[in-house]
Amino acid sequence: MIEVEKKFRLKPGDEERLIAGAEFVSEKLVIDTYYDAADYRLTTKDWWLRYRDGRWEIKIAEHDRGHGKRAVDQYKEIENEEGIRQAIGLEVRADFLSDLTTAGYKPFITVKTTRRKYHKENFTIDIDSMDFGYEICEIERMAEDGVDADKLAEQILAFAAQHGLEHASVRGKVVEYLYRFAPEHYKALGDAGVL
Repeated sequence: MIEVEKKFRLKPGDEERLIAGAEFVSEKLVIDTYYDAADYRLTTKDWWLRYRDGRWEIKIAEHDRGHGKRAVDQYKEIENEEGIRQAIGLEVRADFLSDLTTAGYKPFITVKTTRRKYHKENFTIDIDSMDFGYEICEIERMAEDGVDADKLAEQILAFAAQHGLEHASVRGKVVEYLYRFAPEHYKALGDAGVL
């Protein structure tokens, strides 16, 4: 699956307009622990390995990297250990976490997010409040591999514009955390063109 998403910072009144007429899906606490090696080999490729709700996932960038080159983010999501092993070249020797640790991967952030999820006009809207004082909104569509992701991106931007959302660059929760608390890691992402 390919996730096509755009992040927004909401100004006063934006949330009310956006969720008017939307179907409320859920509110839950999401705890994510993100992993990388000391040389940032995953995150500097815009790959995000995380442990969430008792399972491993990796999001692999499908969009062009580089400063200012994209309007929305597109990620391939792999949600099984075998697929993740293949993607990052991790041999099977023991259990997944032990093999990660042996290969030099370790947690670099655990973030708790209160997520309110809505559906509206074939879009998923996530309004996230993080435990370190940051709030963002994501509008997304999921697509099968091979679907025209650029067309979905245009639809997301049009939907956001219809609801008065400002199209601007917004840091995701992990990047915002690194910006605030881990400047060396944040700089490495900038140097690699991820930001």
